Amino acid sequence: MSSYNLNYFSLIIWNPALYFKNDIIREIPNIQDIKEIEINKGQLHNFIFEVYKLDTRCSHNIVLPPKIARLKEHGDNHLLIKFEISNPIIRNGVCDQAVTLKEVIRAKYREKINNYIKDIIVHVADNYEQSRHIWGLGGITNGHT
Repeated sequence: MSSYNLNYFSLIIWNPALYFKNDIIREIPNIQDIKEIEINKGQLHNFIFEVYKLDTRCSHNIVLPPKIARLKEHGDNHLLIKFEISNPIIRNGVCDQAVTLKEVIRAKYREKINNYIKDIIVHVADNYEQSRHIWGLGGITNGHT
């Protein structure tokens, strides 16, 4: 039997929040792996749209352009984290604990981010399928993995 687990979640700490990465990492349960990723400004638009490709709850053309513009004001580095949630409750394709985790982190750090706009601290995948998709993106960035 393989010990390879496909039931994990992915979280991205976006560049404006990297100063707080050690504190944010402490909020994340059961971390399995961490990748530093580098996305240059020219590739950021495509990368962000690819991250949100499977997210059906996001109004991509409304929400993502201002996020991309704000992320471009910061460096090229981000942090990709693979973690497990014990006994996840998934309803309508969305894990309750994943939603709670991102809401808690955003609430805790939004006041600490200059010129904060929604969703420039972390992105947490809603389910396993999104998580595998996002984790796979960490291997095709122009940074190191």
